[in-house]
Amino acid sequence: MRNQLRNAGLPVFLLVLLFACQKTATTSMTVDTLKSILDAGEPLKLIDVRTESEYTGSLGHIRGAELMPLADIEQWSASLNHSGLPIVVICRSGNRSGQAQKILAEKGIHSINLTGGMINWNKMGYPVIKSGGENES
Repeated sequence: MRNQLRNAGLPVFLLVLLFACQKTATTSMTVDTLKSILDAGEPLKLIDVRTESEYTGSLGHIRGAELMPLADIEQWSASLNHSGLPIVVICRSGNRSGQAQKILAEKGIHSINLTGGMINWNKMGYPVIKSGGENES
């Protein structure tokens, strides 16, 4: 019996390790990964933490992204919908969304930072919505 447990120990350890890694899930993703996930129709909650003028400005925003400025995080984080959907936090370059991600983590809310933000999204030529949602390029 002891040998059976010892032999089973490694696979059980690997399963536990794999589960633990999934629980500490990814903390950032590239724009290419996000685009692929969106193209596949996978449900996500996209939160854009920029200002309103940035959200509707020259870099635009990703279709479906909700504007929730970083300056107001204490207000909107309390009402964040815990739908179980993965949360992707977006900003211009990835800096403010990284700050938002840390604040959310302190509140027990897991989120994923979009590396390079809207700058990288635009560099790749991915579609954006500008001027309050009317133009998509």
